[in-house]
Amino acid sequence: PVAPRNLFSKDGKPIVIGKQTVYVRGQAYKLGPANGRFAAATEVALGVPQVADFMWNFPVMVWRKDFAKIREHIAAQANGTFNAAFQRFAGNANDYSQVNILLNWCWHHNRDEYDWHLQSILQSSQDMRNGQYNTPLPRIATHARGMDQDEIYKAFRQGYCHACIHVDTCLNTTAGKEQKKFMFSWIFALMFTWEGQGMPWEEPSLKVEGQPYYMQERFFVAL
Repeated sequence: PVAPRNLFSKDGKPIVIGKQTVYVRGQAYKLGPANGRFAAATEVALGVPQVADFMWNFPVMVWRKDFAKIREHIAAQANGTFNAAFQRFAGNANDYSQVNILLNWCWHHNRDEYDWHLQSILQSSQDMRNGQYNTPLPRIATHARGMDQDEIYKAFRQGYCHACIHVDTCLNTTAGKEQKKFMFSWIFALMFTWEGQGMPWEEPSLKVEGQPYYMQERFFVAL
């Protein structure tokens, strides 16, 4: 289940999960379309580089008061109206992401009012992998578009099964008790399915606290 603690930090800030982007004007630096696809349009819209790709987690949480500021900022970048500015970067619907534009603006202009969890990449700078902005969190929802029907079915089946085991409603009580003995291993396997891309979120610079099993164990035990 999705609870308030999955959406807001302890001090009431919206939780934001993304994947860092190392972006050089005009190109996504050796990242390819998976992570740099929206970077050019985001920079055109905001006038600043994309710091992360935010099409990795849902729901997207943005303070209502920020929407008007974002529209004003985008219009100012084009020295005109928002509609005119929108046409500058939205010519191809596959090249821009409103989610990326919204949350990259929040990063550059209202960073302190959000709780950031940005997965680092090989090219990330030290200040973006020191634990301030890159602590792992479970993704609440993700795109099914990159998963085939068997993968989607497996994710739902595993998720339901393990949820029943954890809250002691599994009809197969023997299997449930046996599975609980191997909590760390089944959590890792479940995240392997859920992440879809084959590798759960890992932050080597954070050592134990950056390992998938540590993050998932904390998350599931807290349920």
